[in-house]
Amino acid sequence: MIDELIIMNQQGTILFYTNYTDEKCDNNFISNLILAIQQFAEIVLSSNLEAIRLKDSKYIFLKDDDLSVAIRTNEQQVTEKMQELIYLIRNRFLEKFGLLKNFSGDVSIFNTFENELLEILPNEKPKITSQELLTELFGIKINSKKILNEL
Repeated sequence: MIDELIIMNQQGTILFYTNYTDEKCDNNFISNLILAIQQFAEIVLSSNLEAIRLKDSKYIFLKDDDLSVAIRTNEQQVTEKMQELIYLIRNRFLEKFGLLKNFSGDVSIFNTFENELLEILPNEKPKITSQELLTELFGIKINSKKILNEL
């Protein structure tokens, strides 16, 4: 159902990312592209971007004052179920982490959202998670359990 999930703040910083396929993609490029297209839609068209259809997949978007959530799916129709799912993901993310007005820039705190996704999408297993992406891009390995225990 979901091939990829990106949650970012309004500045385009990726807060959480997961990919359910074997495809390698540059999520920073994708988030910047999404941000640019969303800004274009808002400024030039005075509208919100809801979806972009590609040949074999579709990106579905939800943007509000706090977050932008993008889901890539191979389903060509935006169904009610997909719309409900994107709202559920956004709401669960905000319930867990609250509003992001005082965001420090440390995206590793959002890695625990993977557990929430397992409840929302029990049949989906990510191929790459936010933590793996941090390790792959920057060589950063964070033991969030250890950090939480030390607090």
